[in-house]
Amino acid sequence: MLDHETLMLWIDENLPRQYTDPEELARAYYYLARADVFLGRMNRRQKWELLKYVIDFMTAGIAMAKIHPYRFTKYGFPQKILLLARAKGMRAVRESICEKIAAKCHLSKRKASTEIMPFLHVIFEAPGLAKRDISRWLGLDESMEEFLKKHG
Repeated sequence: MLDHETLMLWIDENLPRQYTDPEELARAYYYLARADVFLGRMNRRQKWELLKYVIDFMTAGIAMAKIHPYRFTKYGFPQKILLLARAKGMRAVRESICEKIAAKCHLSKRKASTEIMPFLHVIFEAPGLAKRDISRWLGLDESMEEFLKKHG
């Protein structure tokens, strides 16, 4: 089951695919914006009776914005959610590397991130044997080595 914010992301992602006429698209985004306003009020004030307006604007309002019939359109998953998931994974790898550096070098994770990680990025980017020794000493796995090579 989708929550209202996720449904709004799905609609926002797929409106340009479904509505090709600029006027219809503008009207559809107007109704989506109205739904967002009511959703914000509903969440902020905890007035769940506003949910009926959110749903009306997100469904019937957007559907009424369409004048011309369109053929079938394949909808896509919201990119924002995919980007957030990918960023969360990258942060987890970075955090894990910083924990290993902090434990070995007797530093805080913050110092490891700001003062050691940039140097490790340079070392892992360049060809050479030092990265193998450093990786073994820190106990890094291949995904961590790849992260240091690409992102540091």
